[in-house]
Amino acid sequence: MADLGTALIAGRLLRGLRLASLGLLAAVLLGWTLPTLLMFTALYQPAWLEIASYAVLAAVAGLVAIVVLRDRPWGWLRWPLTLITVSASAAGTAAVPAADLISSAHWSWQIAGWYAVLLFLDRPVVWLAGVLTGHLGVTALGIVVAGRTDAPVFVAMATGAMVIFGWQLAIGLSAGALRRTASSATRIAAQEEQIRTAEAVAEQVHSDRRARYAAARGAGRG
Repeated sequence: MADLGTALIAGRLLRGLRLASLGLLAAVLLGWTLPTLLMFTALYQPAWLEIASYAVLAAVAGLVAIVVLRDRPWGWLRWPLTLITVSASAAGTAAVPAADLISSAHWSWQIAGWYAVLLFLDRPVVWLAGVLTGHLGVTALGIVVAGRTDAPVFVAMATGAMVIFGWQLAIGLSAGALRRTASSATRIAAQEEQIRTAEAVAEQVHSDRRARYAAARGAGRG
């Protein structure tokens, strides 16, 4: 029973981690990204593409929130939402002038990882690492296409990626530890239950044998 309690606690902590990640995404989307978009709207070329990028990401966040709050599995939605998120982020990068790719105006590439955290929190952390790496590659390609191949751009991106992706991978690792704890506790509890069942069956068989032996002895005396 203690192991089942451990599994239940781990499951609740994993649920809490999922909700906390959703809260982080909402805070980043509304508390940082939206003000940044409004501040630099006139800078983007074209502005409508940057606004569309944000609108798509906000819509995806709404769908993600519904799934998370209802505590539902992702199923087939995981990959389309990942593709849409990365594409919207890339569109946001395309609208940032080349000279401003290492400024605060370039918000879109930093937010996509929080979506990946939520979409892959129930998977081994290598999946999350793969998506983050792929997204970073797409962003780097967009920057190269924009004509910025100078070292300061990629140094700034690498520094930002290490900090932000480090947080996101830490959440993924925490989720993996909780899943392993819950799985191990559930497995141990099931094994203990099997042992108790086997012992109960053996005791019942022994009791039945004794009863039959006592009945046979009584019949023989009669």
